[in-house]
Amino acid sequence: MSAREPHPNETIGDLMRFGTVDSVDLEAGFAVVKAGDVTTPPLRWFTPAGGFSIWCPPSVGEQVLLVCPEGDIEAAVIMHGIFSDTNPPPASGLRLVLKTPDGTTIDYDPEAHKLTMTLSGGSVEIVAPAGVSLIADMDVQGNVTITGDLTVSGGGDIAGDLSVDGSAAVSGNLAVDGTSTLGQGAIKPAMLSDGTPATKVIAK
Repeated sequence: MSAREPHPNETIGDLMRFGTVDSVDLEAGFAVVKAGDVTTPPLRWFTPAGGFSIWCPPSVGEQVLLVCPEGDIEAAVIMHGIFSDTNPPPASGLRLVLKTPDGTTIDYDPEAHKLTMTLSGGSVEIVAPAGVSLIADMDVQGNVTITGDLTVSGGGDIAGDLSVDGSAAVSGNLAVDGTSTLGQGAIKPAMLSDGTPATKVIAK
């Protein structure tokens, strides 16, 4: 008796299976998937992996699709990116949103032409050996640390204390509305109340 030919539905079922991520090895870049009563060996997942590469591992409990070449589940590759009740979409509408496990989001709304990056905590570090150029008006609320030279082409308002540890060169008029304290040897031009230049004040 000749062997029975597999039913087309059986073949399709062997080639592609839905499953749920059971565990992820973040160091080795493998994940284990449960598909019904079958548990896979550690498998790779689909992602750009050439000159342009992305590290975006699946999460435990995430629904995925197994693609099994020739029906061999041990040679399967994981396709992740399927929303479910456990992992619903992070946004809706015409937006591009990237959400991380700790709740940090990068959100771009093309209709409003607005990019919003919201950190759940921590800090942002930009490493740019050739420099950073910001062409925009800035509203800074909070602490900003700059290691390197800073050039500002435009006006600025500072609502708070400003501490300069080093030399400061001012090319133009300097108006001080409040107390001005000079260090030893500092020179400050004095001006009378009617605006007439007077003598210089030299700190001792």
